[in-house]
Amino acid sequence: MTVTPEILTDEERRLAVEHWLLAAAEDRTWARNEWERDGIALLRCGGVFGTVHISADIIHGAAGSDDPAAVNGHLAKAVLGGPVVVDQETSPYYVLVGRSTGSRVEWERPRDARESSMGQILVAKDGMPVVTTLLPREVSSVPAARRLVRSTLTDWQLPALGYLAELVVAELVSNTVRHARDSVVRVTLRRIANGGVRVAVTDKSHAVPVLRPLNDDALDGRGLAIVDAVSRRWGTDLLPWGKRVWAELGQEADIPSATKVPMFAVHKAQALYVLIVVALAVLLAAFISTEQP
Repeated sequence: MTVTPEILTDEERRLAVEHWLLAAAEDRTWARNEWERDGIALLRCGGVFGTVHISADIIHGAAGSDDPAAVNGHLAKAVLGGPVVVDQETSPYYVLVGRSTGSRVEWERPRDARESSMGQILVAKDGMPVVTTLLPREVSSVPAARRLVRSTLTDWQLPALGYLAELVVAELVSNTVRHARDSVVRVTLRRIANGGVRVAVTDKSHAVPVLRPLNDDALDGRGLAIVDAVSRRWGTDLLPWGKRVWAELGQEADIPSATKVPMFAVHKAQALYVLIVVALAVLLAAFISTEQP
């Protein structure tokens, strides 16, 4: 009979957890290098492990503090040193557990967590609703992201922001498809004060988008100019493993104005600019007509 030696030291426990996690990777060497280089590695759930989602309020309440050191200490004892991941954007905690955990009878009753038609519904620290989803880094994700925006803003009763928010998310996801790395992108919508919405696209690239002077003859490269024109403000948050590009839209519907949108001198560029403005005007007129009795 083979006797499995008992794990006695912290180093042995760390190695055991590491090998267990790596068993879920398609390429163990690649996953280990990602972790060492970027501080994050993409692993598949449903194979050797699954995840249990716990809200930050519950974790902080159990730990008696929201201090990271106190929370880490509590979790280390509560889950016996097992791996826990925290989402830095929306703050839920994900405890990695064995694959069979999800089939326990305790989980057969309806869950409290809700799902929208296309994304997971969360609550930010300030109590504002958040909808987030992962999409493949493919061109087909651009219309999928627009549908997510349209559905979410309808649920939040903010349809007036829909056409601008769709335009922004389309540009941000398109940039990610063209320039980022890894196979997925996260799209997040967060309601903000004064009836506004924050659109964010997160990826694993550290390349920061820059709003540059435009070449008059160029027929592309105007995505950030559009985002800058229609948003209250926009920016990039650098993360240890990538970046988050976001834009905030206001209830006042920041329609592009001559003072905010750059003008172009060459005929081809002027034509493109006119087409963009006409498209926005058509969308606005269509929305107003649907609102009239």
